[in-house]
Amino acid sequence: MDAALETRLDQLARRHGEIGEAMAASGVSGAEIAKLSKEYSELSPIVAGIAALRPAQSEMASASEMAAGDAPAMKDMAEEEMQSLRESLPALEMR
Repeated sequence: MDAALETRLDQLARRHGEIGEAMAASGVSGAEIAKLSKEYSELSPIVAGIAALRPAQSEMASASEMAAGDAPAMKDMAEEEMQSLRESLPALEMR
């Protein structure tokens, strides 16, 4: 995944957190709560997808490092894991 997309995903996750904090703060008007709630609910499925994608990306990087190592048994396990992740990552990226 390219860096610009990673940055955008980080921004969306951060915004989701900010909205959650703003809705919990006292002194927010009803109209503002309604606006924030709508944005929060729109971002929630995206943030859930990001939360599922990030660990899979990390696992792929770890498996790739293991596959590059010298231990044949570890290489085989890592390559199997990478194959599994290659099959699941596209679906996670499309969420």
